[in-house]
Amino acid sequence: MNAAEKTEAGFNNPPTVEAVAVTGLTPVPVNASNGQPPVGSRQAIPMHQQEKQGAKCCGCCCDYRRAVIIIAIIFICVTAISLIFAVLAVSLPGVSNFDDDEIEEIFNGNTLVALLGARFYNIPMLCLVILWFLVSYALSVYFGIDNINQVNALETGDVEYRYPIGVFVGQAIVTALWIYPHVGLILEIRSGIMSRETYPREEYSCCCVDNRRRHQ
Repeated sequence: MNAAEKTEAGFNNPPTVEAVAVTGLTPVPVNASNGQPPVGSRQAIPMHQQEKQGAKCCGCCCDYRRAVIIIAIIFICVTAISLIFAVLAVSLPGVSNFDDDEIEEIFNGNTLVALLGARFYNIPMLCLVILWFLVSYALSVYFGIDNINQVNALETGDVEYRYPIGVFVGQAIVTALWIYPHVGLILEIRSGIMSRETYPREEYSCCCVDNRRRHQ
């Protein structure tokens, strides 16, 4: 058989290659364009190093969960100070009793509900806190108008109703600022962005936490 015949026989009968199964390898996702693993694949990045998906309270302060906890702590501190003043006031000469309404305000349990709601990502608790803020504002407006008119009637004899719009607008702004982070936290919990598992990713503070995402 000459060289030409050997070459033709090689093309007509190519050598066979047996497929050998390879075990023990884990498939890795690849980029279709260059055959390399995709950059920033979440399968390889720990949760605390992933990019934050949720919003920041006031655009730069902290995550909504932390904001709700801070507000609750502020109310707890105010409650403790009010309780101290209440005890001191009762012990002063000439003060025989203390207003029951003030006592009820001091021992309000709404702060504890807010703290637990944020701690355990509980939407009903957070909704209850928002409802309490709204009801408290409505009652403060109603009784505020009534008290002002009673004082005015006693001092001047004028029974005309007066509405201090500026005071109520200021109270509405403060109430909205208290409610705002609670609403943000509820929306993020409902959407699945904020949860016990994802909080290492969503945790943020402009000053109190060493934000590891800054050092990536």
